[in-house]
Amino acid sequence: MTDDRSGRISCGCGKSSVTVADGRAVQHFLCGCEDCRQALQWCHIQGGRKPDPIPDLYYLRSDIIEVEGREFLEAFKLRSDGKSTRLYCTNCFSLIAVDHPFYRSSVFLFFPEHCESSCDISLDPAAYIMMGDYSKEIGPKPALDIPMFFNFNFKQERDRFALLKGFDFIDNVDCKHEGKTLTEFLKELGMPKNLDLPKGKNLI
Repeated sequence: MTDDRSGRISCGCGKSSVTVADGRAVQHFLCGCEDCRQALQWCHIQGGRKPDPIPDLYYLRSDIIEVEGREFLEAFKLRSDGKSTRLYCTNCFSLIAVDHPFYRSSVFLFFPEHCESSCDISLDPAAYIMMGDYSKEIGPKPALDIPMFFNFNFKQERDRFALLKGFDFIDNVDCKHEGKTLTEFLKELGMPKNLDLPKGKNLI
């Protein structure tokens, strides 16, 4: 059973979905990361939706209470040393969810423009992130007057990031779960596919 806090993320063809106990997004960024861009480009080449140069990404609490169409869900990594594991639909190549060790199974991210969602994504974007991977050759100049972060390699930038409203969106998540985390579900699916893509290469 679900309640009115729950949110559903489904693929574009309707064959698969995951439902989370709390569908209210806890953070929203615009991401210039080369890995996010490459993953969305790969999905598009296979038949998924065309990616934006700087996609909107939202974080949800990692508490999955229902999975439909499990037989259509698989996971992939961009390369063998990749940190992120991405869940997608094998029929329409919608990108459903992304997990990363940094999230510590508290949250996962998703791209609403690359799936269907009933989640509450009314949060304004807090910042542009990973813009060191972005250039004018990739797409238009960032238009919003919000903080911008390039790569977090330097303490000064990490300190500025810590001043953002909602910075503690990972640590501030209740660890009690009604269902299973995305990390647990991905383990159930088995070894993710390794795409073995060259790092940083634009595919489209």
